[in-house]
Amino acid sequence: MTVTPTQDKIIKTKQCCLALLNKQTSTIQDLAEVIGVLVANFPCVEFGPLHYRHLEKDKVQALSASKGSYQGRVQLSWRSRSELQWWIDNIAFSHKHITHEKPLFTIQSDASTAGWGAALSGQSTGGRWSTVEQQQHINVPELRAALFGLKAFYPCEVGIR
Repeated sequence: MTVTPTQDKIIKTKQCCLALLNKQTSTIQDLAEVIGVLVANFPCVEFGPLHYRHLEKDKVQALSASKGSYQGRVQLSWRSRSELQWWIDNIAFSHKHITHEKPLFTIQSDASTAGWGAALSGQSTGGRWSTVEQQQHINVPELRAALFGLKAFYPCEVGIR
């Protein structure tokens, strides 16, 4: 089951993104209003939260430069312009799943500075990190442990949940 934005919301989102995109500079207030419109779409646009952070960053930087005045001016970065274009191109086709199928399997994985491990239904696998890998931020080995677990237990599978 999915939810989708209404036709009115699609039109409003496209219009405000186009208006902002067509300006060389705008007020921080204008940018904040567009961000508000985008955030209001999050409940029905699955990947929406991935496509507004540069806009938010430009807003925060401009607010800092204008000493907190929303009447200050902001020039959008190319990344922000790219995010606006994503919304223009994708809002009409966007949706969000509100129910998900039960996963076919659950792999547990963990990592430390010494090595990694993964387990599935009583089977386990793991390995040790190289000296270089041991120096990485913990998020890197944690993600690699998950990837290695998937590769170990399901090396040829694609498109499974």
